[in-house]
Amino acid sequence: MILFLYVLLKKYKLTELRNSTAKNKKKIVDLEQQVQDLEYRLVGTSNIDKTKVIKKDNQIVDLEKTVVALKEQNTQLDAAKKDIKKRLKTLRRLRIMNHRLRHLKHKKEGFGRQN
Repeated sequence: MILFLYVLLKKYKLTELRNSTAKNKKKIVDLEQQVQDLEYRLVGTSNIDKTKVIKKDNQIVDLEKTVVALKEQNTQLDAAKKDIKKRLKTLRRLRIMNHRLRHLKHKKEGFGRQN
């Protein structure tokens, strides 16, 4: 009888251990799955972040290229503006000279009529 009780006790302990082992295995599987999920999220997030960073870097490069192009355009526009001012100044001088020539011709014609 004692041996029978001893065997029952051992079977009970074995069953408890198996149950706790099964629970522990389930916990282990659950925890491993959680770890994998978190790692996937981190990898996914970091990939998304890397993609966002790459896109932003590309946008920055594009903006820098645009800034350089606009600066070049401004330089060309400034040169054109200076050229136009120079031509306007020359045109004004020519108009003044033309006006003086007309005035001189008019004077000469008037001077010639008087003689």
